[in-house]
Parts: sequence; structure tokens; C-alpha cells
Amino acid sequence: MGDFLFAVGLIGLFLGIGIFIYSFFSKKKISRKKVIVGIISAFAAMVCGVTISPPDTEQATTHSTIQSTTTSSTTEDNSSESREKEEQKVKEIAKKKKQAQLEAKKKAEEQKTREEAEKKQQEDKRKAEEQKQAEIAQKTSSAETILAQAEANPTRDNYNSALSAIQAIPGGNQSLANRLANVDSALKANEAAQAEAAKIAEQARQDVAQTQQQNNQETVLITPTGKKYHRMKCGNGSYNTTTLQEAINRGLTPCEKCYGGEVVNYSEEIAPSSTAASTTTVQVGEGPKEVAQRTGITVNQLFNLNGLDPNNFMLYPGQELRIK
Repeated sequence: MGDFLFAVGLIGLFLGIGIFIYSFFSKKKISRKKVIVGIISAFAAMVCGVTISPPDTEQATTHSTIQSTTTSSTTEDNSSESREKEEQKVKEIAKKKKQAQLEAKKKAEEQKTREEAEKKQQEDKRKAEEQKQAEIAQKTSSAETILAQAEANPTRDNYNSALSAIQAIPGGNQSLANRLANVDSALKANEAAQAEAAKIAEQARQDVAQTQQQNNQETVLITPTGKKYHRMKCGNGSYNTTTLQEAINRGLTPCEKCYGGEVVNYSEEIAPSSTAASTTTVQVGEGPKEVAQRTGITVNQLFNLNGLDPNNFMLYPGQELRIK
């Protein structure tokens, strides 16, 4: 309350002094007495305010006591809160440390697992590569053996076996494939030559068969009781016509007069000529007579040595015949 009166008096004092000074310069007439009374009243209010206000030391002591109490209470609260925060901070640090240790342990285990998996994968890959190389070596060796047989004896079966063996090699083998290609070329050349020879032989066989058929269809004359067949009538008697094949089938022999000593069943002897070979090859256009004459043996010997039937045989160019 004293402070309030002191403040009001101080304001009134300053205001009164200001009005009093203003009255000397203002054109309006201001009662200086009233102004002086107001100034005195304001001063009195200031004095009263100072009188009823407690001393500064007491006020300071009271304020200090209150502040000390407040500070003590605040300090205790802050200390408790600080301890709680410190404990909480320690717990959080311990928790984070434990979590970090667990994560580090987990990462170490994962790293170890990855390393073991990579090591196992590399080991499996190495074993697979060794097994593959061993398989390649084994199949290559086998293919080389089979290919050597095909090169020594170039047949289609040997070629196919070598081809299968080379194709079975993982990744193939160009060197062996090139060697097999040479075998294939030689084999195709041989097959072409054999096909041509077979074609010529077949044509010759057909020609011989056709000639023989034509000869067998030749018309001859026979008598009911005679033992020979004739090209023309060689005496009195009744003659009938038949085919040469039928006459041969009945066991009749050719008439020497009609055939001039030529025996159709090739049972006659032919003058031999010297020869040193044990076999001969039938040439184009040759029959039993020509072969026998060229090799120096009889037709019967030619038939006997080769197991040919004089009445049913076939010769063709390129055929191998025994002559000894």
C-alpha cells in the first residue's frame, strides 16, 4: 500500500510541477494556488507511502526467504528428476549397448553363414568341374579308340559308332570331328563306287539272264524216241518242235551235226592255256566259254570249281571265279 501511495504521490508531484511551470507561459489563466496545493498533496502522499512501507532489509529478507524456499523445493525436484533422467539414460544406454551387441553377433553369424555357403558353393563347383573334366577325358579316350577302328575299317557301322562317341563328349571335340569327316568322305566315295559297281553288275546280270532266257526259248526239233535235239532235220522220222529249255530239262543232248560240236550245256572240253592265278574276274561280255578259254581250263572245271549248275547259272562282270 505504501508503494502505491508513493507512486501516486510521485506522479502527482511531477504533474503539478509541470502545470505550475506551464502556467507562466500559457495565455489561459491558471490558478497557481490550486497547482501549489496539488503539488503539496502529491508530496504528502509520497511521504505517507514511504512511511507505511516496510524497510528494504526486511523486504529483502522476506523475499530471500521465499526465494530460498522456492529454490530448495525446486532443487529437490530437479535433483529427483535428474536422478530419474540419469537412471533412464543409463538404462537406455545399456539397452542400446545390448541391442548393438546382439546386432553385431547376428551380423557376424550371417557373415559366417554366407562365407560357409560361398565356400561350399565353390567346393561343389570345383568338384563338378573335376568330374566334368574326368568325364570328358574318359569319353574322349573312348571316342579316339572307336574312331581309330573306323579309320582302319571305314564302314558305315563303324562311322556311326564313332559319331555317337564323339557327340557324347561334353562340349564336343573338333579335332576328332575333323578326323571323322575324313572317314565320312572316304566312306561316301567307297559307297559311291560300290553302288556303281553294283549297278553295273545288276545290269550285266539282267543282260545274262535275258540272253539265257532267249537261248532257253530257242525252238529245237526232237523225235519221239530220240535222245538228242536238233536245229534241223537230220534224218528220217517224225520231228516235233519244243523249246531248248524243255529239251534240256528232258535230258536231251545236242546233235553234233546240227550244232557242229558246240554243246549248249557247256559239257565239252576246251583247249587249256597256261595260267598262274588261282582266281579270275569275269569281264564284260564274257560267258563260261570265254572265261574257261582265257584261264586255260574246261567249262566243266569252271563249273565244278565254283559250284555252278551247267543248266542254271549266272555270270556277271566283276564276279570272282576260282580257276584252281
